[in-house]
Amino acid sequence: MRTTAGLLIALCLESSFLLAVRGADATMTIPPQTDDGLDPVNLIFTGYAPAWWVLQNFNGWNPTPCSEPKTLSGKTYDFTLETPDTGGQIPPCYGPRFHIRVWDTGLDPVLGQWSIGAAHHETSVCNPFPFCKHVIDGWEIAEREVRSTFAQNSATVSVSSYTLPNSGLYQNYYNDGNATLIQVSRPSTYPVRLTETGLRPGTSWSVTLNHTTLSSTSESVLFSEPNGTYAFTVAPINGYTSIPASAILQVSGNPVSQLVGFAPLEYSVSFSKSGLAPGTTWSVILDGISQESTEKSITFEVSKGTHLFTVQNPPGYKSNPSGGSLVVNSNTTVRVSYETTIQPTSSQPSASFFIYATIAAWAAVGLAAIITVARRRKLGSGDDRTISE
Repeated sequence: MRTTAGLLIALCLESSFLLAVRGADATMTIPPQTDDGLDPVNLIFTGYAPAWWVLQNFNGWNPTPCSEPKTLSGKTYDFTLETPDTGGQIPPCYGPRFHIRVWDTGLDPVLGQWSIGAAHHETSVCNPFPFCKHVIDGWEIAEREVRSTFAQNSATVSVSSYTLPNSGLYQNYYNDGNATLIQVSRPSTYPVRLTETGLRPGTSWSVTLNHTTLSSTSESVLFSEPNGTYAFTVAPINGYTSIPASAILQVSGNPVSQLVGFAPLEYSVSFSKSGLAPGTTWSVILDGISQESTEKSITFEVSKGTHLFTVQNPPGYKSNPSGGSLVVNSNTTVRVSYETTIQPTSSQPSASFFIYATIAAWAAVGLAAIITVARRRKLGSGDDRTISE
């Protein structure tokens, strides 16, 4: 917590301090502290110092994943950096480290495009490890680190001090009110960023601009060019079309951004069946996507390239082909023939047939025997008669 003196200072600085820079009737307003009253403004960047250009001149500093939200005159900071790089630590951002936030304050007729910042040094207090928190332990030491960074930078015109009425205690550490004033020259080149959408993550793509080709597997390709007019072309990617495939860019003293959209080249792949009884449901899986139908054809829309398929068989059928891979570079039809796997009924006599046939045969034999015996008896009785005269 801040001391009573710190609170009084914060109340006194509730309204912004006006830094009078007379010339062309211009007056620059410098907020003395962040909106929460916890951080003093201790950096002023002038000359040609939009936030994007200031960022590029923080050599040796790194983006930080650990920076709490902070506003200045209601505006969120444009970038935040740290040194040394603590992003890969476990836990991340474990200090000690220098930490800075910078706000772009726009265009002033006298000071040009300018920005302001708040920098501090902090350490980590753990109770116990790894349950740690950041504790600020200095403002002036952070200013010295920023001065050292820009003193070695070719874009720096001058480094000096400017007194702001914000001296006092902030988060229990004293700020002397002498902000570091850094004048920055215009860059000889400006960033030209081309950003893609539509490609699968990790897909390599490339752009040629001003006879230089850059490739990337991330979403952006970044060039650095002086003022001028430049044509660029996007290298073709198998299975995709790019919009635009080429265009003209104008660099005029500011960064340039260009969006490149990729869309898959789509072709139809139709599977046409034969050999199934009408109304039979059949299905095909292509690249893990299943479709079924009772109609003659099943159609997919796919990009150019190699695709895997499997034909699902209805009960009692087998298919040819049953699956495989397709190289698609145009509309394609795959013919699927079905054959039944049910065996036809046998024409051999059954066991019951033999039983009945045997019974019938024996019955016939028996009947024939009875008839024979009866005839013999009849004939025998006829021979025994005597005729008298």
